[in-house]
Amino acid sequence: MGALAFASQALLADEPISAQELLSVYALMAHIAHNQGVRQELIQIMVEAEFSVEHVSNIPQREFQDVMNFLMDLRMEDTRSKK
Repeated sequence: MGALAFASQALLADEPISAQELLSVYALMAHIAHNQGVRQELIQIMVEAEFSVEHVSNIPQREFQDVMNFLMDLRMEDTRSKK
């Protein structure tokens, strides 16, 4: 790979995720929140903290698959004591 192609690829990797990718992230967050009985905002806060972004729309394209994997593996546990 030439230096110019490598530099272009590196710049694209730092671009935020596309609108379609963002829609996919929101859809998966909503699905997980519904299935696990938590608020979608909580899931979003966890994603933003895990990937050190101010908002999910700022996730770099290079991390899109990692975000999707993180969400697929996410299991919310009820740590409240059962009475």
